[in-house]
Amino acid sequence: MKYVACKTFDSAVVIDGSSCITTIQELYTCVVDKHTTELFIRHDFANEYFTPSSLSQFIKDVKRVNSQISVDTDAMSVDFMVEQVKRLHGLRDTSEFIYALEKNPREMFSTLHELCNFYVSAYSETLEANNKVSTQHLKIATLQRQLEQKTKAYEELLARDRELENKLHILVSRINYQYGHNINMDTLLDAYGNRYDKILYVKEITRVHYFDTFVYYLQEIMRTLYGVPCRLVVMEPFYAYDEADLYPDLKRSWDMTAEDVYSSDIFMAGYQPKLMEDILKNPSNIRYLIILDRAGGFQVHVHGENVETLYCVSDVNDLGNFKYMDRVVSYSTETLNIPHIADFDSKTNEEKVGLYSSMPIMRSIIDLMESR
Repeated sequence: MKYVACKTFDSAVVIDGSSCITTIQELYTCVVDKHTTELFIRHDFANEYFTPSSLSQFIKDVKRVNSQISVDTDAMSVDFMVEQVKRLHGLRDTSEFIYALEKNPREMFSTLHELCNFYVSAYSETLEANNKVSTQHLKIATLQRQLEQKTKAYEELLARDRELENKLHILVSRINYQYGHNINMDTLLDAYGNRYDKILYVKEITRVHYFDTFVYYLQEIMRTLYGVPCRLVVMEPFYAYDEADLYPDLKRSWDMTAEDVYSSDIFMAGYQPKLMEDILKNPSNIRYLIILDRAGGFQVHVHGENVETLYCVSDVNDLGNFKYMDRVVSYSTETLNIPHIADFDSKTNEEKVGLYSSMPIMRSIIDLMESR
């Protein structure tokens, strides 16, 4: 149903098939009427009951209360404020302002009131924005100072590291020259001897898909099916501290207790000789240790008769003329390899353990670890 709001009853509205409303009460009644589809507010009705700003607000409220109603008016556009402000801005002297005020007092006061509200709101928002900007400037300045301090400390550490490395080279060279020794700098800090039944040392040259999952299930199978615990130590390159996030179940080498050193799975950023020495003492009498060396290069840091070394490469050519393919994990079928398992994530943990325990690579590595 269509309603037309007029100051006085107009029979022409009824003849056109619409309902004529003449009071503000009737207006609000038609707004909440679920059968109302159109509402037209004529200028004479609007001038009687609304100011330009209140008319604009009323139209917005109607659309919010009943979105099915189409509201229109010939009194003034919804964007009346722009026009009113332009008119107010065009007044050149006091007499023109007084004339406009006397002619349309409600519209003038409404416009001035809206401008004051807008100014107060804009001023408050500006103050809030300025406070936020000032706070951010302080934070940026603080972070900049911290960055400069950390950069300076890092550069000092690098300089100290280079200085110590040069001194070590000079000392080793003197010992080799004066006493006829042949100390190798590359293996000077390597570890020899341990108290484990077997150590599986995996030197990763390049990454192979699924190897992290394989190591996880190797530990699980040793623990659940064979009833023996198996520790894990992972080494990433020096200063790769952020890589610790990839190993949430491992204790970080810079944040451990004494108990962690002797029994927990551990993450190292670079080879830590002293820490590795303590791990190899094995006071907890754990039978097996897996070392996953991702620190870069080809050097193996732990040696001994009970240390079994595997090389992990995505391409067997990365190993050059290396001949022992039964000690290599890669994608090639000529080496140890981890097959792809379709829909692996949808399987239960028992199914996953069963699938990995039946892999030839799993049986080969478990036999290697149990051999004497």
